Amino acid sequence: MKMKFIMWNSKFWVLMCTLVSSTLLTINCYSNTGLVFHQGSWDEVRALAKEQQKPIFVKVYAEYCMPCKMMEDYVFTDTKVAGVFSENFVNFNVDLQSFEGSLFQLAYEIKAVPDLLFFSPEGMLVSREKGAKTKDELLGFAQRAITQMELEVADDQREIVSTKKNREPSKDGTAAIAATTGSGDGSSDKSTNSIFSPERPRKKVKLSLYEMDKMFADGYHKNIFLFDYAYELRENGRSTSEVSKAYVKAQNWKNTSTWHSDNIRYIYDFANEVDHPALQLMAENMDRMLEAYSREDLETKIATSIHNSILEASERQDRNILKKSLSIIDQVRMSESLKLKNSSKANFYEGSDNWKKFCKEMDQQIRKGFHRDAEDLNLLALKVYDNTNKKKLLKTCLDWVELSIQMSPHQYNYDTKARILLKLNDVEEALFASEKAIQIAEKQKENCSKSVDLSKRIKNLL
Repeated sequence: MKMKFIMWNSKFWVLMCTLVSSTLLTINCYSNTGLVFHQGSWDEVRALAKEQQKPIFVKVYAEYCMPCKMMEDYVFTDTKVAGVFSENFVNFNVDLQSFEGSLFQLAYEIKAVPDLLFFSPEGMLVSREKGAKTKDELLGFAQRAITQMELEVADDQREIVSTKKNREPSKDGTAAIAATTGSGDGSSDKSTNSIFSPERPRKKVKLSLYEMDKMFADGYHKNIFLFDYAYELRENGRSTSEVSKAYVKAQNWKNTSTWHSDNIRYIYDFANEVDHPALQLMAENMDRMLEAYSREDLETKIATSIHNSILEASERQDRNILKKSLSIIDQVRMSESLKLKNSSKANFYEGSDNWKKFCKEMDQQIRKGFHRDAEDLNLLALKVYDNTNKKKLLKTCLDWVELSIQMSPHQYNYDTKARILLKLNDVEEALFASEKAIQIAEKQKENCSKSVDLSKRIKNLL
């Protein structure tokens, strides 16, 4: 088992990892504060996740992948990242060039690394991110994945927040109870319970999913039927988009009586796409939604929907989804609107391989002070380096590395500088940067084998 350590006392940590490995699955320790990945078989990992009722995080990497190595060295070694992922997930490391990796590549259509995937405890793929991520991006991705599982996985037990009125005490100190429930067709009646059940709303149409499929295909679009049909589809892991859109569009939302609790919940449950009318209704009627959900819940739901829509839209280069997403962020006045808008644009341009736009957007963000972490700046530069040979773009990311070095000179950013300079055919400056990386590594007692190999390669070009 190959282990990589970033530490001051290598012998001590070799001993510690040897002791730990005797009681756990085969593991890969990245550093004394790094994330520990289980490296047994995929079946073993799924069994462990099911036993612990924890979702699974999978990192697919390759030895030749430089961004993978940068994440390995400077993202997964971060104490906060390690803490969050160790507490909330069963973590699995897959080498693309291994037998397990070849199976993953086939099963999940892995075309590039790093590929970061989240699975439910039962082993169902919930969400994924492609490409290297900074610490903040990875932590945000983890939170979105957890939220998505809470909202969309039918077997996951979750309790939705009580209505705002129910949370507020009445004058005599008891909780106020005031909520209406509807039948899905617009009627309503009083209820003494203002907390939504973890399960789906009570089923009103006693039909099998097969029968529902046939009826919908034959044009049967009654409101009560569409209401139940969408939940049936969701419980069976099928797309709900067409049916839930049909239900939302069929309602008269200008009528106050339409905003009963079943419909409010329906909007929340199916507002999973930027193009879905439910999400637009949520954005336009936040005051009504706040009667049943906290603002934090609503913003998390909207941010998750935007993020997932951006990833899908980037693959088909649909800029309309990006524009709609930015508009919704402004409309709702999200608490971290600038951060969400920045990440939406960056994810869209990265996902659509538009590195010219990506560079321009990130350069503007960096100049405005949104990225002030040396490691994150270096990782952004590596993203561009790994995906383009255009000199203008490489010069821009070279500026980011220089800023990273000014903030905190390390072996990693001098290494990145050397690689970029080498692509720019500035061999002498590249050699100087690689030798500087070696000097810093030796001074800090770090492993400098990669820098030495890079330096030798550059010298062969002189």
